[in-house]
Amino acid sequence: MSASIKNGVWGRAVGILICLAVIAKGIFSLYKSGGVFNNYWGGLVFAPIGILVGILFIYIIIFRWDTLKKPMIDKKGRKIRFPGDDFRKW
Repeated sequence: MSASIKNGVWGRAVGILICLAVIAKGIFSLYKSGGVFNNYWGGLVFAPIGILVGILFIYIIIFRWDTLKKPMIDKKGRKIRFPGDDFRKW
């Protein structure tokens, strides 16, 4: 395998593992503490929201990975160097 394929696979694998950890934390919190858990900063997080966010990120990692890696282009097909440049090129 080439280096770029290995990097893409490892990036996806790590992202999916992190998302699965978030989902597992949400499911565990649903059964343990009535549906809420503390985040890193000590704030309360509603467990189903954590589960939904984990599922959303897994969907993005699996099905939208290639679109995340493509450079942004404007209406005329040119690469955008800074997102604020997009409105000036119309």
